[in-house]
Amino acid sequence: MNQVFEGKLTSQRVLVFCVGLLFLGFGIDMNTKTMLGLSPINSVPYNVHTLFDIPLWMCVYGFYVLCVLLQWALLREKFHPVQFLQLLTSLVNSFVIQFFDDRLPFFSSPFARFAALAVAIVSTAIGISLTAGMKLVPNPGEGAASAMAIAMRRDLGFAKNTLDLGCVCLSVVFTLVAAGRVMNIGVGTVVSMLLTGRVVKLFSKPTAALYRRVS
Repeated sequence: MNQVFEGKLTSQRVLVFCVGLLFLGFGIDMNTKTMLGLSPINSVPYNVHTLFDIPLWMCVYGFYVLCVLLQWALLREKFHPVQFLQLLTSLVNSFVIQFFDDRLPFFSSPFARFAALAVAIVSTAIGISLTAGMKLVPNPGEGAASAMAIAMRRDLGFAKNTLDLGCVCLSVVFTLVAAGRVMNIGVGTVVSMLLTGRVVKLFSKPTAALYRRVS
């Protein structure tokens, strides 16, 4: 599980963390605007938003709360109470996602869609790298994957794939029941699932160096 408040807490670390939230929110929304299929973990709240016309930020935040509760249920006494700060950072991230969703356009041409998907994956990876790399409070999705890895006694990569697959299956079942068809699951979903983690790894060393500079 990601440690919280590791090392010396500085204003620079908090600033970098907040910048990471901006990149993360922008990447998530860019992914939705491609109309190629959402990233797995964001497909559930976005489909709820689409089908029931609930504000997107509320759907995202509700899903993040479930991710935190999943961590608590899986880790029990190993779950540090400070991890509940994810509820606060998740609220901020939810508003950031709503902000970009209200302003970014949908992309229509095939070239624009795949270009936007590439930008979305890179931006999301930067956001994950910066928020996780500052070692403050983990992103609820990554935190849930880490908790699953501990509970299953498997590596984080396996747990992340399991979580992504579970979200895709939940989205498929939910949209089939609620709308009679599969919604927002497509080639972009598969590409995001396969590439985002690898792009995050590309930023691991620069982020580690940045962490040392701001700590």
